[in-house]
Amino acid sequence: MTQAAIQIQDLQFSYGKKHVLKGVNLEVPQGAIFGFLGRNGAGKTTTIKALLGLQKPTSGSCTINGLDSFSDSLKVRTQIGYMAEDQQMYGWMTVDQLIKWVGGFYRNWDNEFTVELLGVLRLDKTAKVKTLSKGQNSSLALLLALGHHPDLVILDDPTLGLDPIARKDFLRHVIDLLQSQGVTVFFS
Repeated sequence: MTQAAIQIQDLQFSYGKKHVLKGVNLEVPQGAIFGFLGRNGAGKTTTIKALLGLQKPTSGSCTINGLDSFSDSLKVRTQIGYMAEDQQMYGWMTVDQLIKWVGGFYRNWDNEFTVELLGVLRLDKTAKVKTLSKGQNSSLALLLALGHHPDLVILDDPTLGLDPIARKDFLRHVIDLLQSQGVTVFFS
């Protein structure tokens, strides 16, 4: 039996007396594209933070490829590409400088692959990050999430702020790109 890419068991989380997550259970198989849907404030981002090992749950567990997200968080993060809902980047850098800077944090960063992605995503490596459109900024965030060939990509509201046409184009691009890589994708 193949190990699940993501397994969440009885996940519970509270902010003081306010229960945000109550008994969340889910399993995402390897290679799946999984949409994690819910209204605003339903706990999607809190669940993602628990998956990333950034917030310790009140109870329950999250595993990524069999590793506990909280106790094995450093190992887990090497296997994940993460795109936050509102990605903040250094606007004074060029696209190329930012890619090289982020790449320095990963042992297995693939410079050739990121150059290929620049072309696929139609990004100008000489452009200042602060001059990028919302769609280009999202594309750059995706490139940064993929540059180390993660097994799992977590996209937290990746189309936030994009108009409907740009949203459709971006999602089509993302799905085509990630399916060709055989990566597990967790969308919120």
